[in-house]
Amino acid sequence: MRTAHVPRALSAGLLLVALLLGLHTPAHTASAQTFSIVNVEASGAKIWLPSVIAVHPGDQVTLKLDNKLTDPHGFSIDDYNIHVVVPAGGTMDVTFTAKQGLTSRFYCQLHPAHVGGEVMVVP
Repeated sequence: MRTAHVPRALSAGLLLVALLLGLHTPAHTASAQTFSIVNVEASGAKIWLPSVIAVHPGDQVTLKLDNKLTDPHGFSIDDYNIHVVVPAGGTMDVTFTAKQGLTSRFYCQLHPAHVGGEVMVVP
């Protein structure tokens, strides 16, 4: 009687393997990613836009920072040890390698009340 359950268990196991293989996607190959992030004033709030950047683990990420405002503004990402000051009306590039599983906040270290954003590392 116990052997009657073997084909059912085997077929269930094979179905599970087939489903997992069907859901498998090839691994992402790390690449160079460049994003422009602009510091602007919107509805009275100073903000870096876009506020969310999505990259893959291992990507070499360059953020082109463009400060459109009349005062210097900071740009920091603690997880990548990035802390720069972009001059009024100026630009600056920062580069880092995306770390797997990390979501990192970016913000203006000179003006904590300003709106920042996130760099999300997705598989």
